[in-house]
Amino acid sequence: MIEDFNFDSIQIKTPKRAENSHKGNFGKVLVIGGGGHAKSCIDALSYHPDYSVSGINDPNISVSPFLHIPLVEGSLKDLFPAHTIILLGIGFIKNPKPR
Repeated sequence: MIEDFNFDSIQIKTPKRAENSHKGNFGKVLVIGGGGHAKSCIDALSYHPDYSVSGINDPNISVSPFLHIPLVEGSLKDLFPAHTIILLGIGFIKNPKPR
């Protein structure tokens, strides 16, 4: 049976940050992709009180689109243990081929 997806179910499954902890020490988000959709996701996450983007994984770019967020290389299997959430930031308009 497929579980219904809603915002409340996400809040239950992601741990809550302790009030005395620092945002950068709690929820580390790895963003897959470095294009426009990823940039929008990163911008939205910057306002979240519990999570911070700790890296961008995109083999198609050589420089991070954000000065404060490093590019990270490696397989998801290797990168996953160091991150709380893996966010898929890949999108496309009309055509999925890179522009």
